[in-house]
Amino acid sequence: MLAHSSFRCPGMYGPGSRMTITPRSFTSLFLNKPGAVASEGGSTAAAAQTSQCAPQVCIPLFQRRYCWERAQLEGWWKDVLDGRRDVPQGHNVGKIIFKRLHERVGAHGFDTVGTAKEVLLCIDGQQRITTSQLLIAAFRDAALELARSLKVTSEAASRRAEAFADQLERVMHRDMTEFAAWRARTAAVLAKAGESADWGAVHPAGVSLAFSTLVPSFCDRQAFYEHLTLGRCRHDLLSMGTAAATAAASKVTTTSHGAASIQGQAKAFFDVAIQQYIERFLRVGASDASADRGVIAELERVAGRALSTMIVMFVEIHNEINLAQVFLWLQEKTLFGMGAILWNPTPGIDFHASDMARNLVMSAFMHLPMAEQEQLYRKLWLEPLELRHGGPVAMDKLLKAFTAVQDKEEERAWVAAHSGGTKATSTEDAECMPPPPSRASGDGDIVTAIPTAQEIAAKTVPRGSPRSQSAPDSGLSASGYKRYVGPNEVKVVQGLAAQNKKYTSKDMPPILVYAQFHSWYDLTIKRYTERAAAAGETIDVALFTKDVVVPKLAAFAATWDSEVSA
Repeated sequence: MLAHSSFRCPGMYGPGSRMTITPRSFTSLFLNKPGAVASEGGSTAAAAQTSQCAPQVCIPLFQRRYCWERAQLEGWWKDVLDGRRDVPQGHNVGKIIFKRLHERVGAHGFDTVGTAKEVLLCIDGQQRITTSQLLIAAFRDAALELARSLKVTSEAASRRAEAFADQLERVMHRDMTEFAAWRARTAAVLAKAGESADWGAVHPAGVSLAFSTLVPSFCDRQAFYEHLTLGRCRHDLLSMGTAAATAAASKVTTTSHGAASIQGQAKAFFDVAIQQYIERFLRVGASDASADRGVIAELERVAGRALSTMIVMFVEIHNEINLAQVFLWLQEKTLFGMGAILWNPTPGIDFHASDMARNLVMSAFMHLPMAEQEQLYRKLWLEPLELRHGGPVAMDKLLKAFTAVQDKEEERAWVAAHSGGTKATSTEDAECMPPPPSRASGDGDIVTAIPTAQEIAAKTVPRGSPRSQSAPDSGLSASGYKRYVGPNEVKVVQGLAAQNKKYTSKDMPPILVYAQFHSWYDLTIKRYTERAAAAGETIDVALFTKDVVVPKLAAFAATWDSEVSA
């Protein structure tokens, strides 16, 4: 059960709660095992040479996707260059909360077989971690570009630039041996293809790299890994010196998906920022060969600030805790706590309603291994919903329209309960509003603790209204209308039933209401398409993923619901 609007997060306060709280640099976080003593005064190179294979940092499914925009990126870059020393080790950039787990991680992400490895699950702080990794990738690419351009004029400077790039790779890749093997295989495949090389096929959607420091959430992986490895792979091909490899290198460019992604926009911002910084440095620097060595030294200095003087408050939770509860509490503090009304000089990105809904649904599966969570995430959320609309803003509009329908249903339930009966249904009514499937079909019986449609109806009367003492007939919605039940709604209910958990009456109705959203969404598209066809308009279903169509879809949903209920 998730507690809402709690002053203190359940499990993080009081008897039995245990946490490690310590300031750490990104060098310490990425290169050393948390809990080990980190040398904040050492250089990035020294830390990289002595680092052990640290646990992977994994972003859980209940986290929203990477979403930092230009304002946040500009603030981060400014802090790297000019951040004041407001803590003993450097500049404080906030807290990051972790929970140490043991998960099976294979070559292609979380797996159900193999040896379990220690991972750090990032409950809060993924935006800063991802941003830091993308910034380091931009420094690496700048160093590799310098290494190639200086190879003719200054061999020593070129070697120093390449060595600096290698040091930065240790920050982005926890297992350099596996990374080197992956580089060799990838370069061989691309070089063999030559002009036919397909860079877009190197990183399939949702697949993670077992040797990388960070495993983003499922939808962010493809774009993140593309930008993390593109510069290095291109450099490897150019270093081969063959005609085929050079031809393949010309094909190793940002894909359309990667360029349009938020990670791609962040990486492009840092690429430009670093290039402009180098140009300014050269304008005021020496004009002789020492400028070559000077610009590399300056890049090392600035990258060192990004890694060693940007300080996070590292928080590791040691006791058992409901991970989704922690994230929900952090969301609510952002939306409804004092942080929502006090002035914040460095605001982040606001949460969306769809973030809350996703967290609510996935909370029922957080006790499962990560591999099973990802399978359910794709089955219950990603494929039926997230990949079918234009992003969280578009989905929020549809959720708003859906909740408006739910409010009408609550009002109808109260009226029906106090009018002594239910309204007769017509053929069109039968397609409009059914109760959630309270018993699963197929193998096995649904958990008896999941409430029936009648039990749910008795608990969903309007706020401030007397609680209904009688429930509508089985097969009817709260107001007496039947409604459409789609296959995705059945999947959600069956998925919940398969967990064999004892849900309370407070747990289940919100999740089952979300399950109804699947059916409502499918029916809205169906009716919108039918009305458009009747008017002679051709509708491409793919357009429902575009922001331009979603407002029309949401407005239409309210219209046809009022037509049926009139």
